[in-house]
Parts: sequence; structure tokens; C-alpha cells
Amino acid sequence: MKSIWIKINSSFTEARQIYREKGFKAVFRRFGWKLVVIIFCYYLIRDVTLYILIPYLIWKSAT
Repeated sequence: MKSIWIKINSSFTEARQIYREKGFKAVFRRFGWKLVVIIFCYYLIRDVTLYILIPYLIWKSAT
């Protein structure tokens, strides 16, 4: 499990370095659609938590 996080961290560091030097197009060329899927999943999980799960739990505890 620890090796997965090391790979993710090194990939993130590499993506950030490429973005600083060459821009978003170079990052997209390097990581491809994986990057788009990761960003989509991140925002999907974040928005479901913020706009569905938390209000539901608050409503459920209030009634």
C-alpha cells in the first residue's frame, strides 16, 4: 500500500514540474486521459460529499 502512495506522489511531483516548465499541454501529453479521469473523480467525490452527504447527515440528525 505504501508503494502506491509513493508512486502517486512522484507522479504528482513530475506533473507539477512539467506544468511549470512547459504548460498544461505537455502534462496532458505525458499523462493522457488518466489525468482527466483522476481530476473528474476527485471533483465527483468532493461534490457528492459537500452537496449530498453532509446536508443529508445534517437533515437526518435534525429530524
